[in-house]
Amino acid sequence: MKKIIVFVLINACTVLCCGNESDISVYVKHTLSRFYLGSVGADFSDGNRSLSNEITLSKGDCYAGIWMATGPGDAKYKKDWDPYIGFVHQISFFRYEATATYFVLSNLARMNDDLWSFDQKISSTDKHALRPYVKIRAFNKVGSRSIESGWFGWIGCENRQPFGKADLNTDLSVAYSDGPSGKTPGLVYCRLTTGLSYPLTKTLTVTPSLIYQVPTANQRHVRSPFVTKDQFVWGISIGYPLCFKKGTK
Repeated sequence: MKKIIVFVLINACTVLCCGNESDISVYVKHTLSRFYLGSVGADFSDGNRSLSNEITLSKGDCYAGIWMATGPGDAKYKKDWDPYIGFVHQISFFRYEATATYFVLSNLARMNDDLWSFDQKISSTDKHALRPYVKIRAFNKVGSRSIESGWFGWIGCENRQPFGKADLNTDLSVAYSDGPSGKTPGLVYCRLTTGLSYPLTKTLTVTPSLIYQVPTANQRHVRSPFVTKDQFVWGISIGYPLCFKKGTK
């Protein structure tokens, strides 16, 4: 059943991104990380190395793709297939983005622990200043072993600064949750993400990155926290774009 869902979603992505005349943009990225630090602030690979691969197709304001994580050890989510489909549009000085993601967790043949989410993000489009944003993610159950439905919210600020031939990208955010899966609601963490994107060639970019995450004060004292300790994660990504027209390779 899961294979059918993944197949349908990928084909739906392709239909949205394809056009009779316009080019399809394709971007591939491979990332090796110290461990898999999820958006909710938890380590999902039990401290083991995590390798993720992502391919995104886009046309105009539409995009779609799939993100996959693998890793050694017995971590519950060492295998994670996440097909997604989304839309982004700029209105004046603001950028709106909406993304729907299906999380195929642990086992492709089992659906009872899967979930799906819907993200919405509004951000500033100023390229030469700090760009504040607000993002909300609603989690939804698929099976009996899925996490309880709930939502996460982020308030943050992004910045891209030229650094020689490279770009220094920085993202500082604070996360809030209403407490899905029995967790205590409230502020969850403050996270700083920074990456230096360096073009090795016209099409190949390497990006070493660092994430430093600190639990908020209430997470250290509540009965059921999402995170309880500081996290430091290094990573390195290699990305390259491809472009082709419909019906060609």
